[in-house]
Amino acid sequence: MTFSIVAIDRASEAFGSAVASRSVAVGGTVAYSRVGVGVVNTQSYAHLTLGERVLDEMEKGLGPQDALERILRDDARADARQLIAIDVAGRRGAWSGRDCRPHYHQQFGVDCVAAGNWLTSTAVVNNMVEAFEHSAGRTLGERLMEALEAGEGAGGDRRGRQAAAVKVKPGRKDKPVAVNLDLRVDDHAEPLKELKRLYEIFKAEFG
Repeated sequence: MTFSIVAIDRASEAFGSAVASRSVAVGGTVAYSRVGVGVVNTQSYAHLTLGERVLDEMEKGLGPQDALERILRDDARADARQLIAIDVAGRRGAWSGRDCRPHYHQQFGVDCVAAGNWLTSTAVVNNMVEAFEHSAGRTLGERLMEALEAGEGAGGDRRGRQAAAVKVKPGRKDKPVAVNLDLRVDDHAEPLKELKRLYEIFKAEFG
């Protein structure tokens, strides 16, 4: 029902995520992050507890892949879940249960992981990773937005479009920023266009 990406920017040490979906208010149900730890996206039967529990394990020192597997091991609906994660060291993890809605796909890239389910094709995810990798040198927010646009350009969610979000946080607790990037479009006929409009306003205000 959703396609998303998590990523880290090595230069600024920031990390973030971006998501788009036919599901309303997807920005409030998919991405969970913690300064100094990393970010987890939980989709396909998204679950708040899973996201926070994976972050707990990552905060204890487990890499994202091990953290995902540890939490999902005891989850009765693991076969229907899809999760991706990245930590402040750039370690990545991904899980796509065999019961996720087709087409579903996950792909690791340089400093990123993308995944989606109920897609028009696996090219949605592959194009997201390619767009992120080819936008090196730009801000993390811009790169995440470009990844979403690439996924949408490849067909996106085969049910249509409704909501989108982009979030970026600092990677270190001792390196705070004045404002976190945290933009959501909860219900819109063209959510990515609206998200980009909001992003341009944010950039003009905060740089």
